Amino acid sequence: MGVWFGLMGPARLPQAVVERLNTEMQAVLAMPDVKKKLAEAGVEVAPANPAQFGSFIRRETGRYRTIVQTAGIHE
Repeated sequence: MGVWFGLMGPARLPQAVVERLNTEMQAVLAMPDVKKKLAEAGVEVAPANPAQFGSFIRRETGRYRTIVQTAGIHE
């Protein structure tokens, strides 16, 4: 199992806002001092655009759904 982090907003967030947040986040993640601090913390940065991140979330959800069902985990 791994841990991942991502930035999300409310449903129906205007596309212009999504794009601006993505642009700014990519710029922050590219800053040498930020990259250094994250690397020191053992964080592997894998920037993605909103569509890629959405696909990743769907894959992860499906993967863990299968694990939970196979293991017979219930509330």
